[in-house]
Amino acid sequence: MLKLDTKQIFADAIVELAKTKPLDKITVQNIVDHCGAGRQTFYNHFKDKEDLIAYVYISDENKCLEQLKADYSLKERVKLIFDTFIKKKQFYISAYSSSGQNALADVIFEHYFDFYTNIIEDKFGKESIDEKLKEAICFCCYGSIGYVRYWMKEGMRIPSEKMAEIMTDNIPERLKKYL
Repeated sequence: MLKLDTKQIFADAIVELAKTKPLDKITVQNIVDHCGAGRQTFYNHFKDKEDLIAYVYISDENKCLEQLKADYSLKERVKLIFDTFIKKKQFYISAYSSSGQNALADVIFEHYFDFYTNIIEDKFGKESIDEKLKEAICFCCYGSIGYVRYWMKEGMRIPSEKMAEIMTDNIPERLKKYL
């Protein structure tokens, strides 16, 4: 069973377990028991449970990107990610609410900081990123994460299309001109 795609099997297991139990109550042992695997198999693929949670997010985002055309807009990308959050509601609410070392919010911050930085560097060169632009990127990333937490806490009642609009409309002006 584990030969097919071991990482994805563990990812599916934690998402499934999150439907009935908060992530902070799910142990690596729960995950491997759910899969019928051994702990060492888990640790051959992930450092810890938080690494698996980050993998689920990055994997989901990559699947969203695969659905888009080469000329996708940022709003389209964001909408697909919110669709995924809604589809895996219990997992993402729990993942976003956790804090501490290697929390998903930290992973997402680093991921999007690198995403925005790479877009700007590719289009305008590395020297175009000064301290003021780095501050705008940080503000955008932290603000987005905070608003998504609020959206999740309120039960994800705002549709994904509207959330994508809110997120893209509120990118700081200093950053918006680069995107």
